[in-house]
Amino acid sequence: MEEPRAFFRNRSPTYAPDPGGLRSPPSRLQTWQRRLHAHTAEVDPRQSRVVELRFFAGLSLEETSEVMGIATATVQRDWTAARAWLHREISRRPRT
Repeated sequence: MEEPRAFFRNRSPTYAPDPGGLRSPPSRLQTWQRRLHAHTAEVDPRQSRVVELRFFAGLSLEETSEVMGIATATVQRDWTAARAWLHREISRRPRT
């Protein structure tokens, strides 16, 4: 199985329709991706950008810090907060 970072490295977090104009049902990962992005963008746009760069682009804390022009400690706090939210959301959902 492909590593998640490698899988998302060259993918955009946008949700464009399929080339044929038909949309397949979203995968669980896509569903959580959308929820996480929507939550962080609503709560803190900077945190949303950290999530995009860390998870979807696969950047390290230091690389994210450099790209955003903020301290590595700030990136770490935003990343930790986003992961904590995701953990809480996953924990409260019934497993299928």
